[in-house]
Amino acid sequence: MADDTRMPATIATIAEQLTTLGRRMDERFVEIETKIGGVETNLRVLIEAVNDKVQIAYEAIVSLRDDTSANTRDHAKFEKRLENHSLRLLALESREHNTGE
Repeated sequence: MADDTRMPATIATIAEQLTTLGRRMDERFVEIETKIGGVETNLRVLIEAVNDKVQIAYEAIVSLRDDTSANTRDHAKFEKRLENHSLRLLALESREHNTGE
């Protein structure tokens, strides 16, 4: 019988409940937007940190490539000098055998 004594909801009460619900939803959306804003900021910081690390790695790779290229050129010069040296030694040895020394 408790149901019989309840007052039916009026348009004013329903409007008040909807207004209250709307305020709570607005407050909740503000909280969510604040959290999302914090996440976006954290992501930006992390992305910048990763970008900096990638840039450092790239610069190191370029430097290693340049060092390797220089080493390859120097090694080619060395091989040429060594070959010339070997040819000179062979020529000297050949002279020694021919002159009988």
